[in-house]
Amino acid sequence: AHADECYFYPEPASTILARKIAERYGFDANQVVVGAGTTDIIEMVALAYFEDDDKVIVPHPSFIMYPIATALMDAEMVRTPLKNWVVDVDAIIDAIDSDTKAIFLANPNNPTGTIITTSEMDRLITKVPENVLLVLDEAYSDMVESDDYPDSMTIIQERKNVITLRSMSKSYGLAGMRVGFAVASEEVVANLTRVKKPFNVTRLAQEAAIAALDDPEFIKKTREYLAKGRNYLYKEFKRLNIFYVPTETNFILTVMDSDEKAKRCYDYLMNRGIITRYMGNWGVSGGLRITIGLKWQNERVIKAMEEFLSRS
Repeated sequence: AHADECYFYPEPASTILARKIAERYGFDANQVVVGAGTTDIIEMVALAYFEDDDKVIVPHPSFIMYPIATALMDAEMVRTPLKNWVVDVDAIIDAIDSDTKAIFLANPNNPTGTIITTSEMDRLITKVPENVLLVLDEAYSDMVESDDYPDSMTIIQERKNVITLRSMSKSYGLAGMRVGFAVASEEVVANLTRVKKPFNVTRLAQEAAIAALDDPEFIKKTREYLAKGRNYLYKEFKRLNIFYVPTETNFILTVMDSDEKAKRCYDYLMNRGIITRYMGNWGVSGGLRITIGLKWQNERVIKAMEEFLSRS
């Protein structure tokens, strides 16, 4: 409906969309900042807060944008390990010192698809000093099935140093539009807005996001598709003896018995028009991250993986 208005510049601060988001989650509009995807907001966090002597804690492996944003400002990245494929809260707590400026935390984590539970999150928050920014990247939160997933929107109301990031690329299906948002205290949002590029979200993307927020039925259907696809892939991976990490997202991390085998499998699938993510350069040796697709796509992945395994 708004395609014929593309000769107008977009709203510089995505004001109507920000109001809609604020209304949805029970915040004031000046507690919301909208970006061209969460990657845009991660960059804003770095520009607004990081300096070259700062330390930034990043669980590893996790989303590749965190090290990139940290390096952008010449800050020092402190990596903490996972424990049984889940972010290790104790390792993060142990890594905090007087030079720590921020902690990036993807929950669910990308690429493992695992979550930090409510009790673990509570334990972490009590140990994070007020002058350390805790960035909760919840790009996949709409897909989480677990009842033990922390309510970050409540955390923000109690803690001025917490930012929650949400994406409209995943369950809302707007990846090509590039829309994400952050909810935080007024002070944090003011700092992010100061470094935000004007007109960072296109007019059509803003309109699409507003329409998507008015369509909860779509999210419901997405979750149903995911549950079916997830269960099918679990069953087939077990049948093929492929190790996988149970997920709360729209992707599953599989791990093969050697990195070389994972690379060959990646190439084999790619040559048949199936794009997966090889995880060796993300720090998961033997890892392939596979997105849960539609029924025919999932079946095609399994067929190709079965062929590959029978030949290798």
